[in-house]
Amino acid sequence: MRCLMLTVWFFIWFAYLSLFYVNVFPYPEHWFSTYWGLTKLIVFNLCFASLCINYFLAIRTPPGGVPPGWTPPNASQEELEIAREVPEDPKDIGKRKVRYCVRCEEFKPERAHHCSDCKRCVLRMDHHCPWVNNCVGLRNHKYFLLFVFFAMITMIMTVILYFSTLFSRISAYQALSSRERRNSEAGVILSPPAAVIMVINLGLLLPITCGLISLFAWQIGVLTENCTTIEHRERSIARRDARARRRKFRWKYDRGDTMSNLSELLGDSILLWMAPVYHHPLHGDGLEYVDFSQQSV
Repeated sequence: MRCLMLTVWFFIWFAYLSLFYVNVFPYPEHWFSTYWGLTKLIVFNLCFASLCINYFLAIRTPPGGVPPGWTPPNASQEELEIAREVPEDPKDIGKRKVRYCVRCEEFKPERAHHCSDCKRCVLRMDHHCPWVNNCVGLRNHKYFLLFVFFAMITMIMTVILYFSTLFSRISAYQALSSRERRNSEAGVILSPPAAVIMVINLGLLLPITCGLISLFAWQIGVLTENCTTIEHRERSIARRDARARRRKFRWKYDRGDTMSNLSELLGDSILLWMAPVYHHPLHGDGLEYVDFSQQSV
């Protein structure tokens, strides 16, 4: 898993340095001598810095674990004993009030799940990500989401810059006279090293960018209902059951509107949504959650 994480770091810096080698340094009069060029550089570097900071925080921040010896506060002794003795059936996912992890030998709060890779129960677990060599959970999910967002934006900008440079060089070549084209320097669209680097980068960037767009769209899609990736199956089952009974469906953690649901993860201050800071006053310590499923839809 650590190898995958190091591979991501290598690719991030390779793509960044390659972009400057091919698109920026050969054209200083555009990038460093005009307001538009400087503005693009500042925006790009801010996105790149945010990408790196959030990726580092997603890797290094513990996702949140269950406190040793924790027990559900409102559970009876009988419910605790039943949870210990009767294994949780996957068919009853989301229906059991008291949950017990037989591998950790500890009780599990709502939305907590055991990760076989990390060998622990993770609070509000979304999934285990090998690319960050960590679980994505309560305390680092925001950093992971921001990493995906800024990586997506940075790569889209990079792809646009590569094609912009390529098209401008082709246009400049076509504007040359026959004599100028025969000149060994003026008649070259891109130098061989720049051409190889561009082909390698575009070959990697295009599929990765498409993957990041899909991942970000998925994350936003589940978060707008205050759901996680690992809870998606449970939500689908609950929605199907509600339709079968001809009842209106509301996911039990859905606060009722998109902004409130996103605030559950990103914080109650919209000014800090894009900032790499942990701020979750809405769900406190991640051990207890309000059930909204019985409220009006």
